[in-house]
Amino acid sequence: MKIDLILAKIKIMSRIWLFFFLMVVIAFSSCNYTLKNKSEEEPVRIIVDKDILIDSTENWTLKPGYEVIFKDTFKIIVKGKLSIKGSKTNPVILSSADSLPAWERIVFDKPTDKSSIENAIFRNTRIMGHKVDLKISHTKFYNNLQLDKFDAVVRVYGGSIHISDCFVEGNNTGEGFLIHEIIDKPAIVENCEFRGIADAIEFLWVKRQGKIINNKILDVEQNNGDGIDFNGCDSILIEGNIFANIRDYGCEIGNDKYGPSKNIFIRNNIFTNCSRGIVVKGGSEVFAQGNIFYKNKIAVKCQVETWSKVTDANTLIVENSIFNNSNELDYLNNENSILKITNSCSDKTLDGNSNIIGTPQFTDPVNLDFSFSDSSSCGKVLKRHK
Repeated sequence: MKIDLILAKIKIMSRIWLFFFLMVVIAFSSCNYTLKNKSEEEPVRIIVDKDILIDSTENWTLKPGYEVIFKDTFKIIVKGKLSIKGSKTNPVILSSADSLPAWERIVFDKPTDKSSIENAIFRNTRIMGHKVDLKISHTKFYNNLQLDKFDAVVRVYGGSIHISDCFVEGNNTGEGFLIHEIIDKPAIVENCEFRGIADAIEFLWVKRQGKIINNKILDVEQNNGDGIDFNGCDSILIEGNIFANIRDYGCEIGNDKYGPSKNIFIRNNIFTNCSRGIVVKGGSEVFAQGNIFYKNKIAVKCQVETWSKVTDANTLIVENSIFNNSNELDYLNNENSILKITNSCSDKTLDGNSNIIGTPQFTDPVNLDFSFSDSSSCGKVLKRHK
């Protein structure tokens, strides 16, 4: 009887120890994979070595001090809400532990709520969104992996997107922000800087609420790498941007089997040292006003859509703009398109109404300072544009 009692006690104690052991394992696992808040500013490292799902009922936040490290091709899938809220002095850091150019690391898959990313750093880590309402601000993206052409830093289908005050640096592989099929909802990129990123901003079938404002797109060396690329878009504003040192086109406005781009307004931008400043093709339509074209191979051009051989007539109307030091030509038109330049200034002769010959005498174009004195004859053409 005593032996039976002892064995029974041992059995009970074993079950108790097993229960505590399981609780420790569960707690450790939860610590590795939960994204729920710890205390403010407390350092938290999350190793993602399996897919993490934020389901449709969950709302998770990463605060200052969080570091997320993705292993292999694993990702965070968001069906509910994810907020990344770092601070200027303590950003949230998301990085890849492996040298694998995975398609994405954070996937917003038709989430039930709006999500946001603020004051974060992404290293070799990318974002994919399907029908997500997403805001990204004050965030830095760095890539040194060899990416395929359509491996974008941020790629979004549907929903809405507002990206502001971000910095993107790459190695001339992959793309920047690739935005698909946003119609009658905001698609906005503003106050961002891109370096070494081909097709830094690409819109495909974006219509009626698209804006690309006050960005800098610099130093694109990739073959067929543009600053901005549009296909099948309608009623988009491109304003106040700088396009500098781009091997291919500053703005390529075309078709590419999405249909022509119409009602594209390109205003008050600077194009310098590009193979082409603005290219219109595939039956597309552009109104360009108040732009500066400096030291480009060809400043503006209408051409046939080479990819899908669309020969529909293009329309490019240029007003109140400055052309200076074009390496070859200020403009070039294919035979069936409309290209008109009026009220503009060039150091060469421009065909069209009210154009003048003059030199703007820019202050410091090498350092992207294109200001000039009030006495410049070319300055008057910009002042006429509002």
